[in-house]
Amino acid sequence: MPEISEMIEFLWRPPRINTGPIVKHLVNDRKAPENFQYYRNWGFTVYRTFYGPGSDTHWDTLIDAVTRQTLLALGYHEEDRMFNDDIKRHWGKYSDKSEYLEDINRLKKLFRLTTREDALLLDGLDIPQIREVCRKELPQARENIEVAKHCFALVADEKVLKYIARGVFVITVVAYDQDEDRFSPGWVRMSTGDILNLWESLFLEDATFRTIHSAMRYELSNRDLETYVWPGLPCIEPLGDCSEAQTARPGWIPEFTRFRVDY
Repeated sequence: MPEISEMIEFLWRPPRINTGPIVKHLVNDRKAPENFQYYRNWGFTVYRTFYGPGSDTHWDTLIDAVTRQTLLALGYHEEDRMFNDDIKRHWGKYSDKSEYLEDINRLKKLFRLTTREDALLLDGLDIPQIREVCRKELPQARENIEVAKHCFALVADEKVLKYIARGVFVITVVAYDQDEDRFSPGWVRMSTGDILNLWESLFLEDATFRTIHSAMRYELSNRDLETYVWPGLPCIEPLGDCSEAQTARPGWIPEFTRFRVDY
């Protein structure tokens, strides 16, 4: 599982110059407020492909849920155990836990969902068609979000938005650097609370050359994708109730939910 110090360093991109074999950073203090501009954003692009009656409300609920749940999921890293693991593996990164928590807050501020709504262009597109759109828009995605090079996008299709209407919080995840083949469909549904898991999985792919595609092939080959919800790579710890979402009902008090989505 990636540590906070690894993720924040990955997003730190200050201006630099090459002086022969040495790369020199022109800005060194990444913790100074005035240097926050030199961090890259992280997150995903979300495409909406269903525009039926009432779906505007469910779309807004979906985007709100993914945003809030992802920020809540980062709170998992606030545990003392996670902090202690980080400083053991990356000695000298933090003088105390307050600096560590500041980096978690930086990650929260850097999270972005780039939403794509266009009924004329996107309404009714299937997975192969949305892949083509994603490929055309990849240069812009790379400008907006770090790790876009891994070519994964989120899709709010008809089934997803109708699930949201019933209080089931899932979203479609599409890999668009490959087409469907007999080994892998190249798409899956995930809980909206597991989007941090997805991003951390892609981060590990950068850091350790593991492939999320291989994991998806192995785990999805014999699954009914219309009903299966993929939890993500097993090497990423489950987030428990840190990012759980449920639809509030009159007279019902949720035991574990950290925030409410009211209709």
